[in-house]
Amino acid sequence: MPAGARPALLADEPQSTARAGHFSNAQIAALFAILVAIASIPVLLYPWPPLGDYINHLARMHVIATVRSDPDLARFYQVDWQVIPNLMMDLIVPVLQRVMNVYLAGQTYTIMCFVVILSGTMALNRQLYGRWSVLPLIAFPLLYNSVFLVGTMNYLFGIGLSLWALAAWAALRERAMPLRLAISTLFVLALFFCHLFSVGVYALDCNEVDPSDQGLYSAQVSFGSRYANLADAYKAWGADSAKWAIAQTDGKANVLSFENSEYNILKFYQQGFDAQIKTCSGCKLTVVKPGQDFANFVWSMLFVGRTSDPAPEQNRFTSPACKCWRS
Repeated sequence: MPAGARPALLADEPQSTARAGHFSNAQIAALFAILVAIASIPVLLYPWPPLGDYINHLARMHVIATVRSDPDLARFYQVDWQVIPNLMMDLIVPVLQRVMNVYLAGQTYTIMCFVVILSGTMALNRQLYGRWSVLPLIAFPLLYNSVFLVGTMNYLFGIGLSLWALAAWAALRERAMPLRLAISTLFVLALFFCHLFSVGVYALDCNEVDPSDQGLYSAQVSFGSRYANLADAYKAWGADSAKWAIAQTDGKANVLSFENSEYNILKFYQQGFDAQIKTCSGCKLTVVKPGQDFANFVWSMLFVGRTSDPAPEQNRFTSPACKCWRS
C-alpha cells in the first residue's frame, strides 16, 4: 500500500459523512413546508376542530368582526378594548375575517401557530449551533399535544413567538445593551398580548446567564404573608370567588363546577372554590368530571351564550370557575 493511501482515505471520510448526513438549506426549507402541510391536514379537514376552548374563541372573533354591522349582536355585545393579555387572536382573526369566513380565518390562525412554533424552534437552534439543521423538525409531531387540544390559542401563538424572542436574544448577546433591550421590549410587548405564561417562558431564559455572572433578576415573586406558595394563592382566589357567588345569590347559589385535573393552577382554584361553596348550607354544588355527567354538561352549555340563556339577565351571572344562577 502506498504511504499516502491511508491518509487520503481518512481525509475522504469526513466528506462522505458530511454528504450522507448534510441537508442543504433548500432541502430543509422543503421539509419544513411538507411537515407544516401534513400538520395542517387535520385542521383543514374540519372547520370546527374538537379543541376544548376553540369554539369560544371563534365565537368571540365573529362578534368582534361583525358586531358593528349586525344589530342583533349589537343588542347583547359591545367591544371594549383594554390593555390585557390574551388578545393576539382577537387582533389577527377579525382582520382575516374581512376576506374570508370565520371558520377559515380560525383555521388560518391555527396553522399560523404551527408555523410560528416550528420556525421559532428552528431559528433558536440556528442561533445556538450556527447552522440550519433538520433536527428541530422532530418537534413536528409534538404540535398535537394536550395544550393544543384544550384550545388555548393565544398561548400557543405566544409559545412560538417566545421561541423567536429567545432566538433574537441569543443572536444579539454580543451586541450593545440598548439594542438588546429595545428588541427584547418589543418582544415582551407582543408576548404580553399573547399570554402571560409566554412572557414567563421568555423571561426565564433571559435570566439564564453565564454562571459566573449575576442574574438579571434579583428577587423571586412573593405571595405575601397570607400565602405560603402559589397553590395557596390560587386556593384563596377560588374561595374568594365562591364567597362572591354566595353573596350574589343570597346564599342560594346553584353551581356547576367543571373538574380540571390537567392544570395545577385550575385544580388549586377549584379546590378552594368547591370547599368554600360546601360551607354554604343553602347552596348546591354539582361537580362535572371529564367524560362524566354528560347530560349536565350539555345542559350547562345552554348558559354559555347570552342569547340562548332562558333566564332573565338580572338573575344570571358568571364567575371564573362556574356558571351560576338564582333558583
